Formats: sequence, C-alpha cells, structure tokens
Amino acid sequence: MDSFALGNSIRGVIVAVVSLQLIAAVLTFTPVPNRRVGLGSLSLIGYLIVLVGSRSAQLLLPAVVPGIAAVAGSLALFIWARITIHGKFFSYINSTDVPQFVCSGGPYRWIRHPFYTSYLLSLLAVTVMFPNPITAAGLVVAFVGFNAAAAFEESKFEGSPVAAEYAAYLQRTGRFFPRM
Repeated sequence: MDSFALGNSIRGVIVAVVSLQLIAAVLTFTPVPNRRVGLGSLSLIGYLIVLVGSRSAQLLLPAVVPGIAAVAGSLALFIWARITIHGKFFSYINSTDVPQFVCSGGPYRWIRHPFYTSYLLSLLAVTVMFPNPITAAGLVVAFVGFNAAAAFEESKFEGSPVAAEYAAYLQRTGRFFPRM
C-alpha cells in the first residue's frame, strides 16, 4: 500500500473515531436549557480545522504507529470516562447548571476533564500524522476552546454545594493530564 492510500485509510479511521466520540458525547451528556456562548465553542471549530487541514497534508510515515496508538488511547479514555459517568448527571459543554457532586472515580481520579483530554489526544494524533500549519492551528484553537470550557466548568463549582470537596479535588488532579 502506498503512503497516499495509507493516509486516506488512516483519515477514514480518524474521522470514524472522532464522529463516534461526538455522537456518543451528544448521547452521554444531558442538555440543560441555559448555555453560554464562550471560548469553549472554539473546540468544535478547532476539530473542523484539524480534519480539513489533514486533507491537504501528506502522511508522515514515522508518525503512523504513535499516531494510531494515540487515537486508540483517546478512544479508550473516552469509553472509560463514559462508563464512569453512566447514570450520573453531566451536562453539555458551556451549560450554566450548578454542580451537585464531584466525580472522582475512573479516569476522574487523575484528571478533571477526561473527555476533553480524549478529544485533544485525537486531534494531537491527527496533527502529528498529518503535520502542516493548518492542523497545528486547529489543534491550538481546539486547546484554547477546551481549556476555556474547562475553566468555566471549574468556576461553576465555586458557588456549588460541593465547593470545598471540589477545591480539594483540584489540588490532587490535573486539568487534562495527571499531576506528577
């Protein structure tokens, strides 16, 4: 198989994984009536930029194995987080609801936003396998969006009934990566 055909095959797998993540996220999280428009909305724009940018980039063959491993890790983290929150109330990105509990099981034991981490890992894999300024820019845009959304979600805990518990949770977990 030549690198062009391999690149198209890998793009197809990545689009399938990203599509599954987005569809599963819509099915997993609970819509609430009040959402704000903020920088968190950039995350979807970043996704689109990365996927479109990958179409104009050549596959970097040495990056295939680590890239596929990152996509597999992303999918595994997504599934683990989804299993962990099954039956619990988690709202859509940018929702203005007030948190009523702190989830600290499964991947939440180490990171506060495993779903966002899984999305970013997928986008990083695409950017590494199909490097160009467009995919890199999309990754940065998505990171800014997810970071803004995470900061907003974390701020909602300050006035919640579980503020003290969440403050302790912040001290022992990382936002997107485990604390060392």
